[in-house]
Amino acid sequence: MSNIKRYRKAPVVIEAIQLNWQNWNEVCDFISPKYFDKGVWLNDETFEELPDGQTSNTMGLRIKTLEGIHIAREGDFIIKGVNGEFYPCKPDIFAKTYIPCDIEEGNGIYITYRYNEKKGFTGLKITGHAGYNPGNDPVCAGVSALGYALMGTLANIHGLEYIKNEITTGSLEVRIVPVRDEGKKHAVNIVFETILIGLKQIALGYPNHVKVENVV
Repeated sequence: MSNIKRYRKAPVVIEAIQLNWQNWNEVCDFISPKYFDKGVWLNDETFEELPDGQTSNTMGLRIKTLEGIHIAREGDFIIKGVNGEFYPCKPDIFAKTYIPCDIEEGNGIYITYRYNEKKGFTGLKITGHAGYNPGNDPVCAGVSALGYALMGTLANIHGLEYIKNEITTGSLEVRIVPVRDEGKKHAVNIVFETILIGLKQIALGYPNHVKVENVV
């Protein structure tokens, strides 16, 4: 039986900038000094690093990655990974692997939740409108349905300390009464986790319209 299994990348958010020689200083400032090495001259045909003292029309950027020194060339993306590491990525690979996740100013749903290991989940806030299809927006409808499901379920199993619901502005905020009973805390966490899975899946499918963050 084969041990080869299929995996899907987790929905993590990275920062990246595409290297061109007009934004050289910006790229250098973006890379942490721990990972930045130096700019180098490259062979115009093979793109191999030239010995010190030799110059050409092609430049590269030496980056200290977790796997050793890599050279980024014009057009490559410089990625800041989830652990703060930096590495270059070819533009065709980048295009197949990543999609933009920034929400335009004033257009999008921001979902923030509060969680820490000691208290568990304590609150959720949803603000804004997706702007995906105004007037008949399935993204807004999906997020709203999950938000109301969370609010109703928590009210039934434990109790809500604070509710703010403004339909016009698209705002829903829920905070629960502090949970001291471990059994109820477990139930509350399960409800939150279940709803969060749905919200994160919507954000994964519509990254330009929905963003989910833990604000604790």
